[in-house]
Amino acid sequence: TTAAYGACLQMWSYIQMPAFAVGQAVSSMAAQNIGAKRWERVRVIALSGVAFNFLLTGILIGAVLLFDRHALGLFLTDPSSIAIGRHINHLAVWSFAFFGVTFVLSGVVRATGAVFPPLLILFFAMWLVRIPFANLMIGRLGADAIWWSFPISSLVSVSLSIAYYRFGNWKAAHMLSNP
Repeated sequence: TTAAYGACLQMWSYIQMPAFAVGQAVSSMAAQNIGAKRWERVRVIALSGVAFNFLLTGILIGAVLLFDRHALGLFLTDPSSIAIGRHINHLAVWSFAFFGVTFVLSGVVRATGAVFPPLLILFFAMWLVRIPFANLMIGRLGADAIWWSFPISSLVSVSLSIAYYRFGNWKAAHMLSNP
């Protein structure tokens, strides 16, 4: 199980790369348009970033699920470890598309200087949802509690990120104080 999880983590790091890159690109584009006071463009940038995240991350998720035996075989040789890795991926890997939305929306929000709400959202999802869920459910679900904690925390983080993007006061944040 540990070997399978390690192999899945290797693949997950590649799956998350587009979300990180799109989040950074969106942040730069949003910052430029915020500086120019072109707020209508910021919304389009955010929506485009979310769409690109789903497209790019979705392609990688699909490839991992479609070629999961071969992909895991790059890291594992034991058939039972490969089977466990496949099980882990089928439970958890799809959630990285939603976690990517968190990165994209956080990038837009951080472009205004509102850095703490995205940090608190991730802290809440990772430390107050993912870990407690896994700990509370391990007796019932076994190791599956760990794998299910990824989608649960991803859905929490994306829900909170969308809510803050739509209803938060991030547009009023400032990077520098006005003289």
